[in-house]
Amino acid sequence: MNFAIASYYYLDVLIHADFNYLYSPSDYQSLIKSITFRATKGTATLSTAYKKAIEIFQDGRAFASKNVILITDTMDISDMENAFSEHDAMVQLVGGYTSALTINTNTIPGADYQININQLNINNKYSNRQLANSLTQHTCTYLPMQPPTSPPVPPSPTLPGPIPTVKARNVWPDITILVDTSISADNAMSDLLFEKLRAFLDILLGKYSVGEKGSRFTIATYDGDSVQYSCIFAQINNYYDLSSCRNEQFSFFSKTHQTYRNIASALSNIRQNVYENSTSGYRSLNENFLIVFTLGSSSTPFSQELSNIQRKGIRTIAVGLSSSMSNTQLSAFAQSAYMVSNWNSSYTGIDTNYDLADRIYQTTTKKRSPSSSNFYANIVYIVDQSASTYTDHTNIVQFVSDSVTPYLLATTKTKISIVPFSDGVISALSLTSSPLELDQYVSSWKSSLSSSSYTANVGSAIQYVSNMIGTTEDRPTYIVYVIGGSNLTGTSYSKQLLSNCQLYAANYNISTASSYNDLVTSQNNIFSVSSSNSLVDRVAPFDVTSPNPILQLAAAINDNQQAKDSVSFPTSSIAADIILLLDETGLTDSDFSNMKKFLQDFTSQFTVGPTSTQFALQTYNGRTIPHDGFHLFESTSNNVVNQRIQQLTLAKATENSTDADLAGAIEQEVFFFLTEANGWRDDVTTYTIILSHADSFYTRDTSTAMQVKNMTTVFALGLNNMRFDYVRNFTNTGFYETVNNVSSLSINSPAVQDLIHFLDNDYKSSVYPEPIPVKDAVKADFIFLVDNTLGSGFTPNVRSFLNSFVENVGNFSTSGNDTKLALVTYGKSVNTAWNLGDLQDIISLKNQISKFQIVTSDSGSSNLRRAIDSVILNEQSFGVASNRPNYIIVISGSQTISPNIDGATSRHLNTRYSTFVIQTNFDNTTYTYTPQVLGTQMGSDRVAHSPDLQYGNSRLNGLEPWISKEYMAWALTFPETI
Repeated sequence: MNFAIASYYYLDVLIHADFNYLYSPSDYQSLIKSITFRATKGTATLSTAYKKAIEIFQDGRAFASKNVILITDTMDISDMENAFSEHDAMVQLVGGYTSALTINTNTIPGADYQININQLNINNKYSNRQLANSLTQHTCTYLPMQPPTSPPVPPSPTLPGPIPTVKARNVWPDITILVDTSISADNAMSDLLFEKLRAFLDILLGKYSVGEKGSRFTIATYDGDSVQYSCIFAQINNYYDLSSCRNEQFSFFSKTHQTYRNIASALSNIRQNVYENSTSGYRSLNENFLIVFTLGSSSTPFSQELSNIQRKGIRTIAVGLSSSMSNTQLSAFAQSAYMVSNWNSSYTGIDTNYDLADRIYQTTTKKRSPSSSNFYANIVYIVDQSASTYTDHTNIVQFVSDSVTPYLLATTKTKISIVPFSDGVISALSLTSSPLELDQYVSSWKSSLSSSSYTANVGSAIQYVSNMIGTTEDRPTYIVYVIGGSNLTGTSYSKQLLSNCQLYAANYNISTASSYNDLVTSQNNIFSVSSSNSLVDRVAPFDVTSPNPILQLAAAINDNQQAKDSVSFPTSSIAADIILLLDETGLTDSDFSNMKKFLQDFTSQFTVGPTSTQFALQTYNGRTIPHDGFHLFESTSNNVVNQRIQQLTLAKATENSTDADLAGAIEQEVFFFLTEANGWRDDVTTYTIILSHADSFYTRDTSTAMQVKNMTTVFALGLNNMRFDYVRNFTNTGFYETVNNVSSLSINSPAVQDLIHFLDNDYKSSVYPEPIPVKDAVKADFIFLVDNTLGSGFTPNVRSFLNSFVENVGNFSTSGNDTKLALVTYGKSVNTAWNLGDLQDIISLKNQISKFQIVTSDSGSSNLRRAIDSVILNEQSFGVASNRPNYIIVISGSQTISPNIDGATSRHLNTRYSTFVIQTNFDNTTYTYTPQVLGTQMGSDRVAHSPDLQYGNSRLNGLEPWISKEYMAWALTFPETI
């Protein structure tokens, strides 16, 4: 790239360097510094500058692209027309792209790209870098010569380097990021601080797989009453889109900033323009997170707007960027939060906070979990309101309110009950599925007071709840006791009367925890904090050894619900498109009436709506055009589907056409139902249910109809106690059962119950896939790093472990595509016993294992870092393949290592490899370097403590599930490689 530099004045241009000088960058810098100011009479004429630019470009390289960078403070109005004309002439003669840096003017004739630098701080390296990046983006383009009447050709952006390697994960969520840019006097955003936040987003967002099969992002800034979008989900189709968004569109200078932040307005804007806008690209059935960065408290209350978003199943995370904001204030922003009070530090600021980025990444990608909009359970809060809780009343009510308002209440979703008590039950809220009823109760409760009685008869509340929920278990029930006093009576009723419920206690008086053992089935279900103030503290500490009990309580309930859903997925929680093909052949009016009643009962088992399950229905019989039914887009609610079924009419087959045209009906489904225009969501699970009554079928070509098996999961239900191979051929599930006749068809028919159960399990497997058995983790490479400090006496343990490992995991062979295993020992030095390129059949491996020996003479300081480097810095020679999952398992004996594993090595290791540490210490303490190996402080499920290293021992129970989970994540992230 060559530069020419010139100054322009009134009707004059002074050239300091043209394209023939070919200076070095340092020479250009020196030249610019040597240019002295020269006053001009009148306003500098841009038309003269454009005219001179033509001459300069014509003296340069004809094949090079032409770019003008213009810096000016004012524009002479009288020169406007001439400037436009000269710019057109330049474009016509030599081509060219014009970038303008302006100070006091906003109108530059001919500018293709323009930015106001009036607020630029020349001493701010981050601000300067942002400007330089922007200029590079817009000047590294090619615009050919073109007639002045042609519209400008948009610039082709310079790609920001290779796509970063990402770790295989079990879920790739969609994430909305909302950044506070307010300039309040106590904690103002500035261009310098904004660049620090951009640097943090580079750290965080580089961890995600981006695109239709991965994560998509919405990024926006907010202050005052407004929100400015840098990009929305629909615009992020790959890593380069995201890079352009966060490095170009994401800008501090794009608006005038306010001294306050209206969170309610910002959340309302996000809800309407992102989560309720059909063109935003919001995927309601995906995992969704909203991350709010805030510099302080809101100027207005916003709890209702927050719950409106959370009730859509969007999980919320807040990041506080303030030293004056309390944990309680920040906790109001989200279900969980992180406080980074020293975020603008030059040494420990957010721009180098890999720990925070890792926390958010681990939280958002680790696993699927039930969302608050699809939580099929009863949640009951039993709350001590005796006189001893008087001073704690406000915090108690706020804690319960924060806990319950995120849930979407409905008869087929969540039901909530709140049961305050003193000497008896006080104005309880019975189980309700009405959001309005819950909100009204909580609002009224906030203005109430504790009882004047010091009696705390929890037994009366337990009896009330027992009678309320009854003995019918249609869903899980979670009981949360909110307590802190030492005067509870009737605690023994809890396990007697509520034995079928999950029992938890939120205790705000840590000294009384032992008093509540009778309320719960395990002491681990008592979550204690020091005071009621901590009940409303949802900030996660960065010290993982001291977790927040309130967040632990919420996680325990969520984990329990996930475990239950993983076993028996609730039909009402299914979100799928279901097409019903109803065979009218041979049906009587009475049969058809009974069929409609059945269909209404069947569809009522599901939650119907555009973000839940949608139904479509098509009737068919003989060789007639399907005459009745409704499309997926019409399924806006259960009531609408119920009405559309009721409106169906029976069309009896004409004479000589009683053989059912099932293939024709399926063709109609493929052509007219499975289309986006008619409401089909191709990113959700789709089911086809054939309801067949015919005993003969119109024979025709079925090749088109068979395509349905590639688009949907097909079931068949016979209505006449007969099964036909012709019908079975269209199914791809193996499910084809029958009832005796239509009159005996009901929701309780065994065949129908089997269908629902089969459908539930099929959907469950798509949400919570069954773990891949470790024996099936075939295309995978395992690298063991063994610590020599274990001593030669531990050699038999390692040999036995490795022999058991190769017998139980994967499939070792000479094919080159099956499982592979390598072994490296480390102490003061490193030795590769064998690598992934050596013979990998089971006989060869066992022979290698039999020769393995721990070298005691090399058992000085453990240089684990060198062992890791011997693999990751020599991947090709070691045999590491980038298209296979790679596991590194450390078998450690030393409590310390030297040197430590630096952050860059740890990040490199854990981006490319799945890591696990087996510690051989007898206690359960975690070595200080173990998180360095794992790349996270949150890796407790990737550490095992096994003093004898006995494969299959309970202390190594976590190893096989980890292998299975990581292999499943790889299969989900990179399915084409398995």
